[in-house]
Amino acid sequence: MSKRFAHIISHLLGPEVLWPIVIVLLLTATGWSSLTHWPVTFGFISVELLLPLGLFYVLHTLGLITDWDMTNVKERRLFFTVLIILHGASVGLLYYWATPLAWQLRLAMWVAQTIGTVVTFSWKISAHLALLAALITSCVVLFGWPWLLLGVVAPLLMWSRVALHKHTVAQTIAGATLTPLVMILVLWLF
Repeated sequence: MSKRFAHIISHLLGPEVLWPIVIVLLLTATGWSSLTHWPVTFGFISVELLLPLGLFYVLHTLGLITDWDMTNVKERRLFFTVLIILHGASVGLLYYWATPLAWQLRLAMWVAQTIGTVVTFSWKISAHLALLAALITSCVVLFGWPWLLLGVVAPLLMWSRVALHKHTVAQTIAGATLTPLVMILVLWLF
């Protein structure tokens, strides 16, 4: 039963749920008129969601990725590298067509993602916790300090990732702390 609960938590608070929420926040809560720039919005959604999902499907079909979590750290290298390139294009799109706040938030997430990717080449930092931390940090920037309360789910997600033998406690803590620290630094610089 506890293993099944851990799977449920891992999926409910996983990239497949949290990343679309982050994208919606960037499109709606930053003052960007995404409807008037629909070609740019489509390009943004393509490089953030559609192309990465297509790449995952192709790599999985070819046997280069064996499971959704990319448990084997070597399987993460190609996918995460291409993801960094695609998401870098997204930062460029937002720089030219979105509000400064949308661009700054995405830039901060991208820098944290890039550092996390470099780390994960040799040590499997938790992308689940990094993404949850990015969402919480973005909500605090956009809506204020009370949104830190979202952090109450972090220990539950940490437990699930460790219970499923996907990460160590240290890898989950690293994922949860690296992202907000980097995002705050980048937002402070810009």
